[in-house]
Amino acid sequence: MFEIPECEVFFLNTKKKVTRKPVYNLFKGKSILVLGVSSPFNPTDTQMVKDWEKSYEDIKAAGNVDEIYVLVIASPYVVDAWFKSMKIKKLKPIPDGNAAFALRLEDTFGLSSGTYIVRRWDKGENHGCWRSAWIAEDAIVLKNWEEEWDLANDKRHNFSDELYNEMKPENMIVNLKDRNQKSRIDEANASTLIDPAAPA
Repeated sequence: MFEIPECEVFFLNTKKKVTRKPVYNLFKGKSILVLGVSSPFNPTDTQMVKDWEKSYEDIKAAGNVDEIYVLVIASPYVVDAWFKSMKIKKLKPIPDGNAAFALRLEDTFGLSSGTYIVRRWDKGENHGCWRSAWIAEDAIVLKNWEEEWDLANDKRHNFSDELYNEMKPENMIVNLKDRNQKSRIDEANASTLIDPAAPA
């Protein structure tokens, strides 16, 4: 577990002007699920976001979360155009154009085994998030899931295959329900513990 890092991300306001917002404020006092994508307009990421939008209510219920965000390392203008092209209405974007948020997740906390940002130079692209999801409650990251990768050969970087399996909605729903079940068991066990310092 770790706290959401302090930094600013860039959004478009109603007048299509770029504004800065503290990313911490998006998570404070809420239960949030975040989907990390590799690249806007990438066919696999586009399909993944469309799938999540279609299964939004089921994913939200399985995770018992207030909102679902999509973290994209791209300009807010690009992210806005991408979401409009997909007709996304329920998922909310976090445009991380300078990768300030993703870098802090990776460098400070080692999310996704220490490699949250991947180089996609073989795709003619710059950097993106490894396809993954994580859940935070009141700005504390509690659990993350990710697409599998070849650790021995470091095949996150310049990886030629477009992996999309673990992040499929039906698999994430199972993961989220399993997490909630384990949390309820842990809470029940904790409630039955006797404080050894308490008087008999």
